[in-house]
Amino acid sequence: MARRHLILSLILLLTLAARTQAKAYPVTFALPLDKLAEQSDLIVKVQAVSSEEVKDTAFPDYTAAGFAVFSTKLKVISVLKGDAKLAEISFHHYDDAPKAVFVESHAADVSLCARPMLHSICQKIG
Repeated sequence: MARRHLILSLILLLTLAARTQAKAYPVTFALPLDKLAEQSDLIVKVQAVSSEEVKDTAFPDYTAAGFAVFSTKLKVISVLKGDAKLAEISFHHYDDAPKAVFVESHAADVSLCARPMLHSICQKIG
């Protein structure tokens, strides 16, 4: 019996020692679709046209964590709610930084606030 516990403890120890780190950030629970549609100013079907790294002072710098700010151009295919004349959207967001070196950080140091920034990161182009 003691040998069995020793083997299980050794397996657990090796499993914990071999674990790898992953980049992550806190995400809240999603709203139900009907609530999300009700609270949304814009609902569109889009196609991504291009994406490039940009400098945007509205976004905190997370390059040390391996993230960079990108601007993705979205071609509007159809508008379900909002401005029907909208043709293109520039959407700023985080993505993996090219050739990034991951630096360990603590989750308590990360604070994201997407909803208040929504109007500043979505810009009408056409």
